[in-house]
Amino acid sequence: MNICLIADTYPASDRSEASCRYITDLARGLVQAGEKVTVLRAQGSDLTDADLNVQVVTAGVSTRARQLQLAPSVSPQACAYMVKHLNYWHSLVETLQDQEFDVFETTQSLAGALLSAFSRECATVIRIENLTFGLDKNFDTEFQHLICRYAFSCVDAFSSPSAQCTAQFGARYAERIILNQEASAASAIEIYKAAQKGFAQVKKPNLYRHGSERMLKSAEDMLLLYDKMLYDLLFSRSYCFRLKHWLRSWAANPQEFAEKARAKLKL
Repeated sequence: MNICLIADTYPASDRSEASCRYITDLARGLVQAGEKVTVLRAQGSDLTDADLNVQVVTAGVSTRARQLQLAPSVSPQACAYMVKHLNYWHSLVETLQDQEFDVFETTQSLAGALLSAFSRECATVIRIENLTFGLDKNFDTEFQHLICRYAFSCVDAFSSPSAQCTAQFGARYAERIILNQEASAASAIEIYKAAQKGFAQVKKPNLYRHGSERMLKSAEDMLLLYDKMLYDLLFSRSYCFRLKHWLRSWAANPQEFAEKARAKLKL
């Protein structure tokens, strides 16, 4: 079985969160069980001897996200969350596009990273540890919860460490939750088989029908469009913002600014 695990940090250190330690232990256990494992990480330290047979890929960078001007200050948490996940999506599209995986697994906090995997026609699993969804009406803080809820509705199976966690998660997902108390490779493989069975019954991608590469471009387009909307709104309503815009344009390219100014005056 060819498995892709998605983690924030790999390999985990003594100070890492429990979710990172779970992915680290699981990856090493799966390799020992004879499975092929790839870990997609955001960051991490040097690999140890235990990781020699694990293919480790560090998430790329969304260069288009660097073009954002106002969105990071207006919605800092939502933007940071989106940019972080765009980096994961880039790696899924660019670095891993030549591989065919049997299953993807990640933890609850990174559920949004699976949105790109949903379009790859592959089984998906999320490790749940607690139910943290709030009722915050602030879009900036609620955005990541919206993404997680959508990911939960699409995933093929959940791995849960305890029956209590399963009970808290609610009846809506009960039929897809499988206990994996020991977090062992053998238990994980059984969950992956269940996820593959569930995915085979669906027989089509849950999220996006045009492939993950096009989905990535659409997501970046939407983010940049939101940023441009904010910019245009301030430009039309604030004379101070408009003056700052002209000063920045002049500082960036005085010759081009002068040509545009002359063209405007002629009109």
